[in-house]
Amino acid sequence: QGINVFLEIDVQGFQKLRNKNIEFRSMFILPPSIEELRKRIQKRGLDSEDVIEKRMKNALKELGEAEEYDYLVINDVFENAIEELLEMVINKGFKDHTHDKKLKILQDLLS
Repeated sequence: QGINVFLEIDVQGFQKLRNKNIEFRSMFILPPSIEELRKRIQKRGLDSEDVIEKRMKNALKELGEAEEYDYLVINDVFENAIEELLEMVINKGFKDHTHDKKLKILQDLLS
C-alpha cells in the first residue's frame, strides 16, 4: 500500500521478522565504542552497576548479530546518524559505501 512502518525491535524480534514472508530492510545502530556505550548507560543514572553489567553483556551478545542486518549505522554524532538513517529509508536503492569500514568497527567492538 506504499506505507512505511518502522519497528524498533531487539535482535530476537528481528529474528522472528526474518522468518516471516515480509519485505523489509533492517538497520542495526552501533555505538561508536564499548566504552562510549557504557558511559551513555551510566550517564542516564537509572541502573545499578549490576544492571549495567548485565546490559553490557547483552549488548555484546546482540552486537554479535549485527552482521545479519542490511545496514549498520554508527551512532557517534547523532545528527549524522539520523541523516544516514533518513537516506536509507528514502532511497530504496541506497548503497552503503562505508559498509566494510563499519564491519571493521563492529569487529573492534566485539574484540
